[in-house]
Amino acid sequence: MKIIEEFISSKYKDGTRCEDGIYVSEHFVVLIDGVTAKGHKLWEGRKSGEHAKNIIIKALPTLSHKLSKAEIFDALNNVLLAEASLDTIDKNNLLKASIVIYSAYHGQIWSYGDCQVMINNELITKSKSVDTLLANIRSDVLKFYHSDKSIEQIFSEDHGRAFIQPLLEQQYKFENVNRTYGYAVLNGTPINDSMINVFNVRAGDHVIFASDGYPEVFVNLQKSEAYLKEMLNRDPNCFVINKQTKGLNRELNSYDDRSYISFVILDN
Repeated sequence: MKIIEEFISSKYKDGTRCEDGIYVSEHFVVLIDGVTAKGHKLWEGRKSGEHAKNIIIKALPTLSHKLSKAEIFDALNNVLLAEASLDTIDKNNLLKASIVIYSAYHGQIWSYGDCQVMINNELITKSKSVDTLLANIRSDVLKFYHSDKSIEQIFSEDHGRAFIQPLLEQQYKFENVNRTYGYAVLNGTPINDSMINVFNVRAGDHVIFASDGYPEVFVNLQKSEAYLKEMLNRDPNCFVINKQTKGLNRELNSYDDRSYISFVILDN
């Protein structure tokens, strides 16, 4: 494959604590989006999303490029499981991540979770239904409480986030289950094979992977970044035209970490 563009940015203004990661080798292109922690446990001084991303990136070079999608997802899931006991740890402190993988050997893209995939200018993945639901609830609560208040007041007191926080802490019950609001995530529990998305690709295809830190993905990084900045300028609290489960505050430059990689498939 030929890498065209690659970019990662933390949501924090100081550039630290990023939960997104990208791994590129002769055989793979991988984008990882560590799940933002709902619990408070730290792993080597890091929150669970960042630690999950780091563990997966460390494990990827040890995997054979000939492994099947099921074998790779199981292997990565097991390295997360090895760090935590499912029987004793609070489910909101588990190590969790969404991931999308291009395998040159298999000529396929494998996606598990809500990472975004664009192939030949066609975006073929979508956000989690539960995230859309909670973002809409947060939006309505903020509109009720803050219709006559300034952006700075909302920065200091996000009533919408506080309202959905108990729901966010119960969201793990939808992980890897076939329900209306069920969704896929690597978290150490068994992989739901029906939630693995597989896309066949061939030489000449232009592929983009992006995390959900981009509200819209475009055919190049410049346009994707420009659209994000426009949304943040017009709706910094992310509850009117770019509804999210959280908005900006004084520490953040965006509502989420973001990562983007664009590449072209070459003949093997």
